[in-house]
Amino acid sequence: MPTMDLGGFKYVFYILVAGAILFLVVKILQNINASPAIDIDKGRVYTLSEVEEKILEIDLDKIFNEALLAGDYRLALRINFLIIIKILTLSGKISWTKEKTNWEYYHEIKDHVIALKFKEIVEPFETIWYGEHAINENQFNRLLPSYESFKKQLVQ
Repeated sequence: MPTMDLGGFKYVFYILVAGAILFLVVKILQNINASPAIDIDKGRVYTLSEVEEKILEIDLDKIFNEALLAGDYRLALRINFLIIIKILTLSGKISWTKEKTNWEYYHEIKDHVIALKFKEIVEPFETIWYGEHAINENQFNRLLPSYESFKKQLVQ
């Protein structure tokens, strides 16, 4: 069986293949933890991860409204949930850290009525957000009243 001798070109070929593989691996690793960019504060773009880390510093209502305008109801649900976490933190009902789970927050809430209402909001939120389910405008509008009434209850 005849063999093909590429001479010095075989090394160039190997280098090109290795470079292409390395490029693909780097691109894949960059996208693994990528989160959607959120544009607020006069052109400042935050990733969702940054928003989650700085919930006490960022105007979440503005991000919520932008998500609604963009028709990104899943993101709007997430931001609305973060608004509730922020209110609970500022009112002293929970001690917020990014690493805590929603169920740790639930157990932290001393007021039984507030804890139960929080649980009612957490269950569908986690199904949609962590289950990576799409949500349309009608589904979002069915969930919104419970969020809004809970927020009103918290600020009274």
